[in-house]
Amino acid sequence: AADPRFQGHPLVTAPDGLRFYAAAPIRLPGGRAIGVVRVSGATPRLYDAQLALRLEDLAAIASDECQRQLTLQSLAKTEAKARAAKDLSDTFVDNAPVSICMTDRRMRILRVSPHWYEERQIGESVVGQSLYDVVPSTRPLAADYARCLGGEVIRAEKLQLTLRDGSQLWVRGEVNH
Repeated sequence: AADPRFQGHPLVTAPDGLRFYAAAPIRLPGGRAIGVVRVSGATPRLYDAQLALRLEDLAAIASDECQRQLTLQSLAKTEAKARAAKDLSDTFVDNAPVSICMTDRRMRILRVSPHWYEERQIGESVVGQSLYDVVPSTRPLAADYARCLGGEVIRAEKLQLTLRDGSQLWVRGEVNH
């Protein structure tokens, strides 16, 4: 063997041992080597720049595939955590002894508790609709909702809501982000 590091290696010293070996490391994006793409044989060969480039390309492909698999595993874990959080949130909202309405930043309703529907005498799903359209008496509170989205907790000890049948409902409320 021309390379002193391998002169005593059993794969080189065996009767039909290696006389040619070329490899390119498979590296993850952080630089960690996780293996090699290699070619070897019993016939000696001179250095081939094209072969070296092809090995590097194959190693890059292997690295990309490894990274893709790691990303898919990470994504699956993240999705499982998100599903668990959603399930917990749904269970909390569905079983809360208080009225809960969750909206996005544009005040579209994302989720409401059964108590919220009962208090407002609403029999059909309102998910996806604007809170202001579903409960018009909340429109004057738009500035408070904006403050809440800025991180402020808004509390009202006595807040009058007008129900669909025209009756009035007094509630205590808290809006937070």
